[in-house]
Amino acid sequence: MNWKIPIAYLLLALVTLPCSSSAGQDRDWSRLRKAAENTWSLRAVFTQEKHLPILTAPLISRGRLFYGAPGSVRWEYMSPVKSVMLMKGDTAKVFQFSNGSWTEDFTGGVEVRHMVLSEIREWLKGRFDRAGTFTPSLSAGPPMKVTLLPGRDLKDFLTRIELVFDSTPGVIRRVEIFEPGQGRTCILFEDVHINTELPSGIFVRP
Repeated sequence: MNWKIPIAYLLLALVTLPCSSSAGQDRDWSRLRKAAENTWSLRAVFTQEKHLPILTAPLISRGRLFYGAPGSVRWEYMSPVKSVMLMKGDTAKVFQFSNGSWTEDFTGGVEVRHMVLSEIREWLKGRFDRAGTFTPSLSAGPPMKVTLLPGRDLKDFLTRIELVFDSTPGVIRRVEIFEPGQGRTCILFEDVHINTELPSGIFVRP
């Protein structure tokens, strides 16, 4: 999968939940935070669709996501090409599969991918905003949805990000990233398992 998609350029550090303007929204933000605090592991499969006006059909990739508290993430593309990014603490490694074996990627794109996984990790922790980066709003739904509007530095690249939650508290079911010019990336998570044992070594090797 080509990581040169809006995620790679635009999702900066989302660190703390914002204050909201009503008691009802305060409760909803607290509900998201509480669900994240109670999640010590997560695994899911995902389908990623890249939509562009010049394409007659979306570009589709499939993969798996693993998360282990407090800060380990594995983001794995399984098709159409294989790649794995591992993050444990502040260390991130990228591996590409070619000619029947895995090779670590040391190119400049690793830094961008590190940033991407940092954002996914913060979302899984229930953290959605850092002052000046995005302006968040919360819709109670159903389904519950967080909309992130970009600050000035990102408006040329990004219109908004929408995180749509499952009926299970704290589980993100869908991420949609909207670009100027009608480009859009949609990531749909399925077969989500929370607080189950994860395979040994899942965050240290491809």
